[in-house]
Amino acid sequence: PTTFDPRMGRDLISLNISHQLFSSLFRVDRQGNIVNDLCSELLKDDEHNYTIRLKEAFWSDGKPVTSYDFRYSWLSTLAPNHLSPHASDLFIIQGAKEFHEGKGPESAVQIRIINETEFQLRLEAPCPYLKSLLATPGLACVPAYFDEHIASWKKPFSIPISGPYYVSEYIPKSKVTLSKNVNYHNAK
Repeated sequence: PTTFDPRMGRDLISLNISHQLFSSLFRVDRQGNIVNDLCSELLKDDEHNYTIRLKEAFWSDGKPVTSYDFRYSWLSTLAPNHLSPHASDLFIIQGAKEFHEGKGPESAVQIRIINETEFQLRLEAPCPYLKSLLATPGLACVPAYFDEHIASWKKPFSIPISGPYYVSEYIPKSKVTLSKNVNYHNAK
C-alpha cells in the first residue's frame, strides 16, 4: 500500500487494506448488502437530520471508539491542507464543502457530538445512498488521540486499529500480512 491511512488511500491496494484495518459505520457483507459495522442505529429525524449511535467497540490498544473519533476523522479529511481524495464524499454534510474550500469555518460543519457514543449529522440535501456512502473505506474512523499526537502512519504496527484485521507482518513494497483482530467488535 502507498499508505495505511484510510483518509489518504487512492489506490485499490491501500483502500482494500484500510478496509480490513479500520471500521466504518457500515460495511458491505458477502451478499452485497449494506450492514451495520460501528453503527448500532441510524435514526432519521427528517430528510436532512440523522442521529448515529455507535456500538461498543474498542481500538486495538483497548481505548473505546467514540463519536469524537468520527468527528475528528471527518473534519481532518475535510481540512483544506489535508488533501484527502475522500473530502468530496463528505460534501453532503452541511458546511463541509465550504470548510474544505477555505470559505467557511470548521465550526460550521454540521457534525454535532451528543455524547461518547452518539452524534448528529445535518445534510445539505436528502441522501438516499447515505449508508452506502458511509461504508466506503475512505470514511473509516481513525483514532483521534493517535493521529493528533503520534501519527506514525508509516509504521503499521504502532497504529491502533478498529477493523477485523491488524498488520502482523510488513515488508515495505513487498509484503503485508494481516491477522485476525480478536478485539474487533464482531470478531466471531
